[in-house]
Amino acid sequence: MTDTPAELLQAQLQRGIFSHVYASCGLLREPQPRYTFTHQPDACLVFDLASLTKALVTLPLCVNAAQSGSLCLDAPIATLLQDSDHKLCDTLAQLSLADLLAHRSGLPAWRNFWIGTLDKARTLSAAEIIAMLNRSATQLQARQPRYSDLNFMLAGLCLEIQQKKSLGALLAEFCHTQLRFVPQQHFGFCPAARARAIPTAYCHIRERWLQGEVHDENCAACGGISGHAGLFGRGEDLVAYLCALYAHGVGQEILRQNTAMLATTTHTCLFGMQRGAEGVLSSQGMLLGHLGFTGTSFWLDTQRGSYSVLLTNRTINARLVPSFNALRRRVFVAMQSQCF
Repeated sequence: MTDTPAELLQAQLQRGIFSHVYASCGLLREPQPRYTFTHQPDACLVFDLASLTKALVTLPLCVNAAQSGSLCLDAPIATLLQDSDHKLCDTLAQLSLADLLAHRSGLPAWRNFWIGTLDKARTLSAAEIIAMLNRSATQLQARQPRYSDLNFMLAGLCLEIQQKKSLGALLAEFCHTQLRFVPQQHFGFCPAARARAIPTAYCHIRERWLQGEVHDENCAACGGISGHAGLFGRGEDLVAYLCALYAHGVGQEILRQNTAMLATTTHTCLFGMQRGAEGVLSSQGMLLGHLGFTGTSFWLDTQRGSYSVLLTNRTINARLVPSFNALRRRVFVAMQSQCF
């Protein structure tokens, strides 16, 4: 007999793989989930969503700006920065936001930009980030598809410079004016009530437990707001945001472009999203979504119009938990079986 989602998650809670979990599954067109399981044994309800920031913030904000006519996703980045004092090297300047969002810039996957900053409680300036990205461009791999945090660091920074607003302000404006979405507790950067956030780990660099502080070191060095990480949210607010986003033209455009890529490419990296692993769903739909390092993930079945969300704080146990990938897949399959 197949284990239920609750049984699978309870077993891992007992093992101490994570201390808090929110799991949910339903249809994007329905206001309430068809299945929900939560274990939040205290007042801490807000998860560090980590790299879900890429798909849930930076991607929609870029598409929204393109739909409003304030920028062109296919234009060279140099045109976005032409009225600023910030200068990218020629290699990066000729890339487009579309290249960055689809991870086809060829930039390295990761660089420790925080060294000499985070350990000194200092925040990187935009000029410093651009200088570091320019140095990273020397290792560009001729626009080969390669998942990279640096793509979204640069995309988020370009958007902030071009729009003359922070990503936090842009997200709040997008939610209010476009989606008509108001979180019940928190969905955004830098939660004000840190005590309501779920701890993710003890950081030996910052010498404290991380609670309401972004886990990602580079994002922390950027002040907790970046295009690749920094988003925090309660599970219920994340689901409400997903439903609002994909009922809007911005979400529909994201689905359109990703559905086309699912059918025409075998790459894992799509348009701001990731291709779902084969066999995760019980349906024959095409799956796309994103993973977050702290133990978070969401997936959309484009054929069924459904979502599946799993949020945990698995980094409370260790940076690497090899068994977590298999667990995540089993939970998604079990939730889909329970709902449909």
